[in-house]
Amino acid sequence: MTEFNWDDSAVLLLIEKYQENELLWNPRHMDFKNRNKRNDAIGDIASVFNIASSEIERKLKNLSSHYFREKRKYEESKRSGSGREDVQLPKWFVYKALSFLNDRNAPVPTLNSHTSKSSQDNITPQTTLPSTRTSRKRNIERDPEVDEALQLLREITSDARQRDDAAIFADYISSKLRKMDRYTMLNNPDYCL
Repeated sequence: MTEFNWDDSAVLLLIEKYQENELLWNPRHMDFKNRNKRNDAIGDIASVFNIASSEIERKLKNLSSHYFREKRKYEESKRSGSGREDVQLPKWFVYKALSFLNDRNAPVPTLNSHTSKSSQDNITPQTTLPSTRTSRKRNIERDPEVDEALQLLREITSDARQRDDAAIFADYISSKLRKMDRYTMLNNPDYCL
């Protein structure tokens, strides 16, 4: 199968269709997580170009990641201390056309709904705090055999920790003596130590 020729006009048309289907790029859209509707929207775009949906998805992902890479470079050049005349917008031909993607990561301001009578006229927007994930422990049914094995391992390791250097050295000497034959032990007592 031959690959689709993405000339400039085709890319601009794809971006236009992408922007029209907000559920594909805006996480705050009510159907953003609805996989069926997203697949239908991708299929509609694919039918315009008469190519496979997977090709459209791949191209949109590439365009999006390239846009954010260009945007990051632009933001870094602004922060680097360069003069205003040195900082230029990226020259990529679809950079401005994809600028609608900036809205997808913007925090949504919320309003304080708890107001007193004196402050009803002064509604102030509040920024949302990032949520922290809390880990949940799973309820695992414990196997008595596993518990017994764990207890045995704990006892063995606690015994090993309680032994001092002298006890360990004595074990070493006794293992050496056990390996020697009786003739060597009796005729060479200095060799034993």
